Amino acid sequence: MMNIANEIIAIGVVNFHTTHVVLVFQAAPSGMTSARAAALLSVGIGLISVVLGGVALARATGRLKSGSSLALSVVALLLGFIGISVSGVLLATSAGIGTGGGSLGAIVAFLLSLIGAALGGVAVAGSRRSQSTD
Repeated sequence: MMNIANEIIAIGVVNFHTTHVVLVFQAAPSGMTSARAAALLSVGIGLISVVLGGVALARATGRLKSGSSLALSVVALLLGFIGISVSGVLLATSAGIGTGGGSLGAIVAFLLSLIGAALGGVAVAGSRRSQSTD
């Protein structure tokens, strides 16, 4: 039997003499849920943090000579912390991987944001060192 809302995929009835076992399988939510969208936003924040942190670190080490790296590194650090907090909230409130709660996206966002914050922090330290030697 199929449910009209497509929540139940299949019902199997197994007869073991007089015992009846009914198996009910529910389909995972398909499409974009609000939690998946929040996880995707957090992944974007983490990715921007990694890119800005990498550019700021390249400027701080002298590989790029186009301007100051302090502002970029602070922005990368702040975006990393924002991404870590948003993905942490998503991980704390989601039901698990495969439930439509954005758990896997939040894990990816947490790792990207952590890398971006680390790059931003190293770039801040490098830019302050380069400013003090000038």
